[in-house]
Amino acid sequence: MIDFKKSIHAEMKRHKISIPKMARKIGCNHQTLYNFFAGRTALNSDFLEDILHGLDGKLTFKKGQTSG
Repeated sequence: MIDFKKSIHAEMKRHKISIPKMARKIGCNHQTLYNFFAGRTALNSDFLEDILHGLDGKLTFKKGQTSG
């Protein structure tokens, strides 16, 4: 199983984007992102979409794969 949070955080590091910088970029409080990456809170879909957009990423699914 892919750890979505770890993947996003690793991509931010690869792009040299800190949590406070990403928070400013997507318009949320930096503590919100720290809490998300620590597993204390969830993010709404708008913030997740903005993060992926800020990393020039997109969410894709492979045909034929199911969870469960």
